[in-house]
Amino acid sequence: MGFDLKRILISTGIFAGVLLVMCFAAKSVFHASAGLETGSVASGSGVETDSADIGDTPLISDIPDESGDIAKTDPPAAETDDPDESEVVIIDINNPLDNIFGPDDPLTGTEDTPDAVEVIPVRSGEEQAKVHTVCIDAAHQAKADVGKEPVGPGADAVRIRCNTGGTGVSGALEYELNLAIALKLKEVLTDRGYSIVMIRETNDVSVSDSERAKIANESSELAVHIHCNVDDREGIYGVMCFEPSGESPYIGDDLRNECNKLGKAISDSIAAATGTKNWGVIGNDLLTAINWTTIPAAHVETGYITNTEEEKKLRDPEYQRVLAEAVADGIDAYFDHTGEQ
Repeated sequence: MGFDLKRILISTGIFAGVLLVMCFAAKSVFHASAGLETGSVASGSGVETDSADIGDTPLISDIPDESGDIAKTDPPAAETDDPDESEVVIIDINNPLDNIFGPDDPLTGTEDTPDAVEVIPVRSGEEQAKVHTVCIDAAHQAKADVGKEPVGPGADAVRIRCNTGGTGVSGALEYELNLAIALKLKEVLTDRGYSIVMIRETNDVSVSDSERAKIANESSELAVHIHCNVDDREGIYGVMCFEPSGESPYIGDDLRNECNKLGKAISDSIAAATGTKNWGVIGNDLLTAINWTTIPAAHVETGYITNTEEEKKLRDPEYQRVLAEAVADGIDAYFDHTGEQ
């Protein structure tokens, strides 16, 4: 009887010990589950971060690499052993959120993007291939090059290589105004995603009109030559684009039609934006930069500096910005019309 009691007591002790171990295990599982339900998630550094404390802090930041892809990295978690160390992962730029969170977002349990994540639009490889390259030529230059060059391919007629342009009624210099407008156009088109080639970004250059066309032909899809107009009649004002005529000996019909479409889109856009008179597209076969073009090109006369009111506007940086936006709108409209954008 005494022996049996001893066995019973030993068995009871073992059973109680097993129960105690199981209780501790269950308690640990319960706390772990509670942590997930309250939004506590583990960061890559092993430090817990309460999702309720994320606030406006972006979870990711963009790091462009040499290939043009975007590397994503979490910002350093607070109180880590090595706050300067972060893991960089190259992601599929076509599906950036799936690379960060996977198809199911661990913060929300859904495929929705968390409010705390700042997503910056990124061009995919296909979209990147659609970026258009535009050559901007601020016509004329500070010092004339009076050497002669053929006015067009195979032409016997010659013109001086490049002059300084006109002078306004109050002394405004065309080559300076052209550059001011061209630089603003560069900013506008760059902001819209275009790739830009500038013929010049300073007044102290020596580039002939045919050389300007050849640079554009070899580098870009279309060219815009920015000018200001002059006339002996002080009252004349307005915008126009010179383009190859139907009788041009230098430009074929297909290219001439594209030049005319581009010129019309730009002149219409400028007239609509500024309220100035629209002279439209005017055929001219004496302009070297147009005659040498092998891509759609527009010779844009933005206004008359020999008209007192229009010269005053053309000297105004705000008006120059309006002109730049209008020219960019015309370029957008041209690409939309051709179905290439």
